[in-house]
Amino acid sequence: MNNTDLQSLPRHSVPAFPGWWAALGPGVVWMALAQGSGELIWWPYMIAKYGLTFLWLLVPACLLQYPLNLEIGRYTMLTGESIFHGFIRLHRGFGIFLWLLMTVSFLWFGAFASAGGTAMAELTHWPEGWTQRGQSLFWGYASIAVFVSAILASGVVYTLIERFMKLVAVVTVVGLLSACLQSDVLKALPEFSMGLLGPVGEMPRAWDSGDASKLLTAITFAGLGGFWILFYSYWLRDKGAGMAGLVGRITGLGGAEEAVLSDGFLPV
Repeated sequence: MNNTDLQSLPRHSVPAFPGWWAALGPGVVWMALAQGSGELIWWPYMIAKYGLTFLWLLVPACLLQYPLNLEIGRYTMLTGESIFHGFIRLHRGFGIFLWLLMTVSFLWFGAFASAGGTAMAELTHWPEGWTQRGQSLFWGYASIAVFVSAILASGVVYTLIERFMKLVAVVTVVGLLSACLQSDVLKALPEFSMGLLGPVGEMPRAWDSGDASKLLTAITFAGLGGFWILFYSYWLRDKGAGMAGLVGRITGLGGAEEAVLSDGFLPV
């Protein structure tokens, strides 16, 4: 395939705009999933070790993702195709290489369930009498079973994901507001705000060259980093945004099967 193949797609009028509330769905999913290693591990690590020295890099790091998300979403909304289908149109080998690279990078996906299981085990100390590892594995496997069952039994799979992520987003916002309104946090707010504009004061310790990769990771994974960004295309597609409203959605056993097209349309 090459770029000229895109021009051979059939033309169709753009489906009606569903309203702002409906259009917010993929963005809410993006926001809910953007709480990862950058926010929970690497930025707290860098700030705890080096104070506000590198905090000013956070905003540019987040803004780097804006043009990427904009163009990924633009392609799907204008054609109804996934971003990987677009990569294959650009160059088949390139698209397949990216797909394989993404697959390899997500072979450790079970670590999410393991981490969640460990947290639940610490919170509940249940099942009683089990070892700590046994409790963690129990909750990890239980969470996998619950989510797989929910996805299989759902109508439109994306709808289930969006509703769940809206709940995650609400809990996150409420939790962040609660944490930010603590008196110790409010006292540090003026200095923190200045740190967003540039380095504040002296670096509290000498730079450790071993932290270079950690700083780079913090910058890369500020917000929704890595291959996660590409998933935004699939959320828009199954939301039916723009021309994606013509290509069908992935359904579970509880929904009516829809014809899902790989090739999309171009607007009239």
